[in-house]
Amino acid sequence: MGKVEPYYATEAEVERAWHILRSTGALKEGHFRLPRTKLHYERFFQVPLALQNSRDARILCVSLGRVLRRSGILYRLKKDKRFTVIAPMDAGIPVAFWMGEHLDADRILWANRIENGWGFRPFIEIDEDDQVILVDDAVLTGETLASVADYIRSKGSSVVAVATIVDRREQRDDFDGSPSYCLIHEKGGKHRPKTCPMCEEGVELVELTPQA
Repeated sequence: MGKVEPYYATEAEVERAWHILRSTGALKEGHFRLPRTKLHYERFFQVPLALQNSRDARILCVSLGRVLRRSGILYRLKKDKRFTVIAPMDAGIPVAFWMGEHLDADRILWANRIENGWGFRPFIEIDEDDQVILVDDAVLTGETLASVADYIRSKGSSVVAVATIVDRREQRDDFDGSPSYCLIHEKGGKHRPKTCPMCEEGVELVELTPQA
């Protein structure tokens, strides 16, 4: 088994990613409140605005794929099992497609929220023959990706790695043993309401709905 290192994106890859997010409007700067965390943010990432352009989507996802290749994590893939890329919900579908193409995956799937957790469309199944790389456009708290990873494991599949374009968590922790990779790790720029400097300065607060 190849050695796995906590590889980061190169400086050039990170700069290119920031340029794409800014130029496409996917990076919003201001004063935002996310109901999910109840924190105030100086930056909000709406990555699908960058992913709607196929050229930019390809650049971001190929760069993320290169991070995985350099890490050595792909040596964990067994030749006698399927290599499956899975995204949770629709925002991660472009990431799953471009990552799957770049890494030569056997299958590209996306999970949907159902009443009791997660599931796939009718007649689509995963099992112990699937070795999964779980991908998404961005991670805020990690709760969604962690729950999808648990669902995948409950079907007998293995989660080899988790990869996102943007990671907003304080620490780039793994997901119950599955290493995490990203292009941009943006942990700063968030505040509790009572100590928010933007509130003190009177900067207009934008409430972001769960659909935003």
